Amino acid sequence: MISSFLLKSGRSPGSVAELITATPVTVFVGPNNSGKSKALKEIENFCR
Repeated sequence: MISSFLLKSGRSPGSVAELITATPVTVFVGPNNSGKSKALKEIENFCR
């Protein structure tokens, strides 16, 4: 099980990744086109 992961947005070299601590239920909430699906796809790719 994933206990935490770093989430970095964008490609700029100076951007800082945010540490996300996963719980048994993790909910991604945000407006359209804010990266929710992209984050889930990246987590899926990491787990493979």
